[in-house]
Amino acid sequence: MTNSPFTFKDTCTSTTDPLCVVVGVCDGGLVNGVSVNGAYCRQGVASDCGTGGTCVMPTCSQSCQSACPVTFESKNLSMTGNTPGSRPVSELYVNKKGDSAYPNVATINVPACLATRSVIADVDLSQVELPDVYVVFVSDRSGSMINQRIADEKQALKDSIETLYNKLGDKVHIALVGFQWYAGTGICSHNNDSCTVDADCQDTSVSHHGQAGATCLDKIDTFTDYSGESRLIDRVSLYAARGGTTIYYGLSKAQALLKGPDVKTTNVRKIVILMTDGSPTDLKNSVPVETGGVAGSGVAATGVEAQALKTMSGERPEIYTIGLGVSSVRTGGKPSDQDNLNAWSSNSPDSSTAVLVASAGKPVTPTVNATTGIDYSVNASSSTALSGVYAAIVKSITSFTFSLTDKIGSSTKIISTTSDKTSDIAIPLPSSFKCAPTPQEVPVQFTFSGIGKIGFKNVRLDYCPIN
Repeated sequence: MTNSPFTFKDTCTSTTDPLCVVVGVCDGGLVNGVSVNGAYCRQGVASDCGTGGTCVMPTCSQSCQSACPVTFESKNLSMTGNTPGSRPVSELYVNKKGDSAYPNVATINVPACLATRSVIADVDLSQVELPDVYVVFVSDRSGSMINQRIADEKQALKDSIETLYNKLGDKVHIALVGFQWYAGTGICSHNNDSCTVDADCQDTSVSHHGQAGATCLDKIDTFTDYSGESRLIDRVSLYAARGGTTIYYGLSKAQALLKGPDVKTTNVRKIVILMTDGSPTDLKNSVPVETGGVAGSGVAATGVEAQALKTMSGERPEIYTIGLGVSSVRTGGKPSDQDNLNAWSSNSPDSSTAVLVASAGKPVTPTVNATTGIDYSVNASSSTALSGVYAAIVKSITSFTFSLTDKIGSSTKIISTTSDKTSDIAIPLPSSFKCAPTPQEVPVQFTFSGIGKIGFKNVRLDYCPIN
């Protein structure tokens, strides 16, 4: 059996053989809030299938290994749209959740069964107009990023830029913002520090590394398409670690880029990827303005600007945050660096406050986005992990991603499915689903990037039929 943790045998040498376990498959069930439908289970171990689940044991036919659920049967399924008068069909094109056009709900017709695994389907994107994707990398170049950290960050950035252009071609547009004592898309003439204006390079305050007469050069103030890839790679190569951690200043520059005249206004994805290894130095007490903090003196960026980034023009961009070894410790009831990164990310709800902290000091910001089911806030334990973290984020951008609605009792959960292919995609059944002795209808709603309808065909189910 594929991916089985067990070796299946028809006979055991002894009924007391400690290596012999009678194995079945869970029909439904939740363990720690996660569906275990279709997972392997042991006879008599109720905890394997959690709450509401049942361990379905095989009934031997010619041999135990040929019996369900050791070996599942496969069946093609029909679907029905919610357009009035619709009938079951083998191929269905569905609008995204919330679209006023029908159908925007697909009902999967599941036969009577004893146990199931996920539904498998092929996806057709021919009727989807894919969006233009605008990505801003907001990258930490502070002094704490010295040596291996900055080297690993630079390599991860270069790999990400190359993959985005290779996968999305002329549909992706990329911009770079570095932040130190100042932030921007330019570089200082004397030391390659990030800058926006000449004055940033001329600041000779303690530790600011400015120089009289220095200028801010080569500002890349618009998004770059794939023909300019080498220019972006060359810019990343100049990154060195020095200075402070002006996160809000960097975010305000990303905001300005995303509001630029070269950015389309319809059918677009706007994405910010923020990476940092520390607390903002452009705020006092490391407390965002939204929760009562005061912006640092002499620094243009404020928490208000960061909040505007989330809600500008009524359309919030997707914000990924990467914390490199950041602290999760809360002091004096204030949010930790990890809490703040989670709250600045797209895990945070659309509201007038980016960070909400309960009286006990625990953040109420969710750990995944309520619409997409994606976790936009990632922590890297070391700089060597940055390559994998960036690669996973880029895959979520370049791959086909859709989400379905899963109702658990009175609450609703979003399950996200990402694939770099359009065939043999596993569509999980709702966590509340259990097999029944009669056929069932399972409604699902989808969200996806782009305009149009997504097609589902060749839908099939691995299951144990009722004989």
